[in-house]
Amino acid sequence: MKLFTKVVTLVFMLAGATHAVAQFNLPFGSPKEVDKVSKTDISKAVLFATGDINKCREDHKKKEPKVTGKLLARFTVDTSGKTSDITIVSTEFKGSTFAKCLSNVIADWSFPKGKTKSDPFDLPQTF
Repeated sequence: MKLFTKVVTLVFMLAGATHAVAQFNLPFGSPKEVDKVSKTDISKAVLFATGDINKCREDHKKKEPKVTGKLLARFTVDTSGKTSDITIVSTEFKGSTFAKCLSNVIADWSFPKGKTKSDPFDLPQTF
């Protein structure tokens, strides 16, 4: 298991995804305090969480197969590294299965601690 952890750590470091590794509190990598979590760091984390986001989309399609559109979620990362101010901007999808699931996924994310809160991050999703 230790060898596996070392190999995975090396892969992530080579891929330039060290912030994404720390962000998900995996057993390797150590989050470091930053001035402010950047939009680039958040984007990397979103790519890392594509599977969870796609599961939300699939669950929504099962319950509401004919509904299509674009959902916009917005959030920030506070100084503790936790996501905050999570809102579904697209009013037509507030309260939908996808909106609730996506909000829960975003709420579970964590990032390195920062000296200041991040700028708002918009996460558009089409389904």
